[in-house]
Amino acid sequence: MLKKILFVFAISAAMVACRNYYFDVIEWTTIIHVGMPLDSMKMSQPSFVTVDWEHPDTVGAELHYKITAIKNKPELQEQMYLSFAENKYLGRFSKK
Repeated sequence: MLKKILFVFAISAAMVACRNYYFDVIEWTTIIHVGMPLDSMKMSQPSFVTVDWEHPDTVGAELHYKITAIKNKPELQEQMYLSFAENKYLGRFSKK
């Protein structure tokens, strides 16, 4: 019985340690309503994601802030950006 409990505990610990935060980032950027102010977006940023708020790309009237890191995801397969216009959130987009 003790072996079974330790086995379940070890599997649970491994699953938590290997959590894929990529999908949590997708969820975070999806539930944020369009039009949210930039400062509010910064305050809502989860600890498992890093956004380069200091160096946005300017594309026309929009500012694109790059997501530079996601916890437990050493290399991103695609570049992810948060898009803003007039300091209001427009959405997330990705490019390879």
